[in-house]
Amino acid sequence: NQRLLLVERKTDDAKYIPVYAAILSRVGMSPQYREEALEALVKLRESDAVNILIEAIGKLDAKDRDEARTARQLASMLLKQPTETLESQVDAIEQAADDDNALLRSVAYAALVGAGKPEQAIDRSANSNEDSLAFLGSVELVPNAKNRTQLREQVVELLSASSDDAVRRAAAKALGFIRENQDNSFELLAPLFQDANVRDAAVRSMLKVPAGKRGETASIAIVNAWVDQADTTPACDRTIPPLIDSMQLADQLMASVTSQHEKVFRLRLDAVTVRVVRLKPVEEEMRYDTPYFSVQAGKSVQIVL
Repeated sequence: NQRLLLVERKTDDAKYIPVYAAILSRVGMSPQYREEALEALVKLRESDAVNILIEAIGKLDAKDRDEARTARQLASMLLKQPTETLESQVDAIEQAADDDNALLRSVAYAALVGAGKPEQAIDRSANSNEDSLAFLGSVELVPNAKNRTQLREQVVELLSASSDDAVRRAAAKALGFIRENQDNSFELLAPLFQDANVRDAAVRSMLKVPAGKRGETASIAIVNAWVDQADTTPACDRTIPPLIDSMQLADQLMASVTSQHEKVFRLRLDAVTVRVVRLKPVEEEMRYDTPYFSVQAGKSVQIVL
């Protein structure tokens, strides 16, 4: 990337378009250079930011981890465009919503919402399972929390009515990105803990629900189910990521359980769980998300970086 940035580039000759195009979509490029490249391409190609970003995202491989991350950075640039700008390019956005690139389809759905056309995104989501998945994948991309709330009814509908496990998993995941009615979201997600096909997505979304919005009855049912699951899982498999998520949720739900149940559950949990501490880096900051942690003396602990 540093060598690419040393290549001469100007905004007065079309011969520099390939240089700017490479800077815009190159993996690991700093945001300020992507912004510079986008501005230059708009001028050199006499186009607009929406179409240029749609084209760039469409060329990236959503199945490649690094390229998918780059595509999300470009999607963020696209979705930050003013509502009027997005609205003026609705035709191009709708065309992108039919693209073969799954990530671009979701970005296009999110762009429709950003353009003030949530009803179009909702209507399209009922066309097929592929459209449903694209719609559900767009929820986390929508930058405005109020706009995400407009999609909640359709997310709940797909979670409840779809018979496709992939759609139900995507709906469970999407519900975790909507802040409104989180107590109801928890009640909807809690029964899915018993469904192995949807459990992992449901658990990750329930972890995002504030403690005060987690009902006690549902919490007790989840803790019971988790202990039963852990009892039948070999000890060596109890620290794989999905079970770690479940264990973390069960541990947090203890705060929602009355004291008469807590002691019994705590003893059962201690007997089947391994203390796991997960440390995640904060993006573009030189620090981890957990400043400190503690463990009980003499107990086993697994640290996951």
